[in-house]
Amino acid sequence: MPTNPIPVFTPASSPPSAAASVFTPASPAPSAAASVFAAPSITPALPGVILPPVNGSFATVTINPAGGDNSVIYTANAVGTAGNDITVGYATPAVQATTTVQVAGNAITVTPGTKAQMIVTGTLTSNGSTPVVFGKALYAGLSSSKASYKSTPGDSMQLPVIRWNGSIWILMSPDLSFWHSSDNVATPDLVTTWVPQGSATGTPVVTAGVSRAEQVITEVNASSAAAALVTASASGTVTGSVAAVSATNLSGGASGPSSTPPSAPSVFTRPVISPTAPPAILPSA
Repeated sequence: MPTNPIPVFTPASSPPSAAASVFTPASPAPSAAASVFAAPSITPALPGVILPPVNGSFATVTINPAGGDNSVIYTANAVGTAGNDITVGYATPAVQATTTVQVAGNAITVTPGTKAQMIVTGTLTSNGSTPVVFGKALYAGLSSSKASYKSTPGDSMQLPVIRWNGSIWILMSPDLSFWHSSDNVATPDLVTTWVPQGSATGTPVVTAGVSRAEQVITEVNASSAAAALVTASASGTVTGSVAAVSATNLSGGASGPSSTPPSAPSVFTRPVISPTAPPAILPSA
């Protein structure tokens, strides 16, 4: 009986090499970076960060005199209910160039001056044709024992718009056109005769004005007694003159919480994503 031969598989090609035992995809092999899966790991949260406790609120008041562009905000410098005891008031403007601030206990009183600013008008030119327009002229201290005025009083390098030099009043425009007067009067609004100098033409009209809100802010913050209680700041534009206002209490000041430790919601924790874990090599097929 013929024996059945044992079938032997004979590949069409030669036996695969050792390298061929590794699955090789039809597409190009992925780069080293692409063959590694790096997973971020989330570590435990950092220790809790205690948020600062609410310490209460500062008392404030807005003084808004009759007129426009003259509202000033006063804010207590200390948090808590004590600020509600502070009052701010404006007295009837006095015939003076200064804007004065008095403090008695917790009461702050501002006295505006009726000559705290000078307003210069008139049909004026620098050369017969070019108009001259004067800006603001605010009290800037004394010059030869009489009030002087600048557009920026705190600027020591700026020349005054109006000043007394000991023998004449000098009026100077922003473009350096000049007028002078030998009228020996207390303030420039009392001058009756202004004489143009050089090519300047026209007759200036100088009138006095009550303290502006911006001057009140400057003087309150410059007063050590007032500044120990409040800080004054603008509420919008503050170029308008102020008027008398009765003493008004600040309000809204509140004390903070007791010394009881903050509850859990006041602790903020956040997870931290650490650098990626060591790469995991994907197994071959």
